[in-house]
Amino acid sequence: MADGLSNKQIAHRLVLSPNTVKDHIASILVKCRVSTRAAAIVAARENGLIDLTERSRGRRAGQR
Repeated sequence: MADGLSNKQIAHRLVLSPNTVKDHIASILVKCRVSTRAAAIVAARENGLIDLTERSRGRRAGQR
């Protein structure tokens, strides 16, 4: 989600149905008490769950 992938893209990567991904993202939004993906990413970053700096470096190096 933090990589900006669509539900369909996430589903493909994780070998899940898009509906399963949609349900999990909805659950994440509820648990984070936010209404958008962007707000969930901010909440995850603020709580130390993800480090977007490291993710950006990996992308520039051609990693995903």
